[in-house]
Amino acid sequence: MTKLLPTCLPFLLFAGCGSTPPEQVLIGEWAIDPDHLQKEVVEAEEHGRVAKTMAQVNATRMAGVRATFSADGKAVLRGGNLDSEGAYVVEKVSGNVVTVSMTSKGQPPSKLIFTIIDNQRMVMSDADQAWSMQLIRG
Repeated sequence: MTKLLPTCLPFLLFAGCGSTPPEQVLIGEWAIDPDHLQKEVVEAEEHGRVAKTMAQVNATRMAGVRATFSADGKAVLRGGNLDSEGAYVVEKVSGNVVTVSMTSKGQPPSKLIFTIIDNQRMVMSDADQAWSMQLIRG
């Protein structure tokens, strides 16, 4: 039993009593974490004034982005330059990483990867970038 505990402990901690499966954590309304946006501005400052200005413009644009995922597989992305509605399908769940295929009207299918930190925070990434997200409404 004691030899089994170190092997099972990570699974027990993640699965714990009453915890939500990773693919269920997606359900709700999410916003980009403002601390993440500010960190990008600070990091861009190291590359000069133009990079900092571009990061500030991007942070302002992305600050209003909201991603809503419903239990029936519908997804809505709004804010910044995003305005799309579509559907998502969970393709794979591996530990706390959820891979999703999204389809939106008039756009080619895309793949998003969600790394679940806890029931209130996750990282959403695509082929180009990643955003730290926080739950607004579950």
